[in-house]
Amino acid sequence: MTEDNKPTELFINGKIDAFLGTPPQPQELRARKIGHTILNNAVDHPWSQYFCCMISATADYVNKYPVATKRVLRSILKAADLCVSDPGRVAR
Repeated sequence: MTEDNKPTELFINGKIDAFLGTPPQPQELRARKIGHTILNNAVDHPWSQYFCCMISATADYVNKYPVATKRVLRSILKAADLCVSDPGRVAR
């Protein structure tokens, strides 16, 4: 993967509308005032009780595709809940 096609660069250049970021990507984008954090499980309950990541998307994408945005978030959160509630199943 070259520097130009890393998710953060694609997001900054408007080639993708959203990505799942892990530290330090979201923090660097936030410091540069790029994009909007739509879920930060470091502070948003109940997910703040678990370590994972932040999900960022452009306002245009969220406004244009609110149902898709909701479905992605729900899928990620359901997966996180499954990891906690049934780790044996997840490991299989």
